[in-house]
Amino acid sequence: MIFAALVLVTSSALFLFFLQVVCERILRREFEQPYFKLIADTNGLEFAALRVALQEDDQGVKYGRLRLALACDYKALTFLLRKVEASGFGRASFEEHLLLGYCHFLFFAMSLRHSLGLQVKPAALKLAAILEYFANVVGYRVEVARTGNFAATA
Repeated sequence: MIFAALVLVTSSALFLFFLQVVCERILRREFEQPYFKLIADTNGLEFAALRVALQEDDQGVKYGRLRLALACDYKALTFLLRKVEASGFGRASFEEHLLLGYCHFLFFAMSLRHSLGLQVKPAALKLAAILEYFANVVGYRVEVARTGNFAATA
């Protein structure tokens, strides 16, 4: 019984580590230009400003505001991704679905860390990086649709 529990815990930890490594690799993708700035400014998204604030000084950002802003940005970006996909300008890839699931895990981890009195900064920074990636994807697909260069879709 103890051996089975040990195997379950170990395999779960290895799976989460593998998931984290794969997501970090996806996030290293380079875009031609920083599309996220235009998408964030146009739609009033706060993840970029929160990321800068967290990197400079995490004492000035309250958890409630941080969680609400990141959750609202997540909902807005997933809505934009669905709209771009419904318009026929690129389908959500396996990597994007994986990152969406990782976002849910990070929101849970951030809440758990806050409940336990631990720092939420690492999870919040990862969430902001994923939101930046999604904003870049939306911006890239809109740019491709605008210029008509459908052969270069990612």
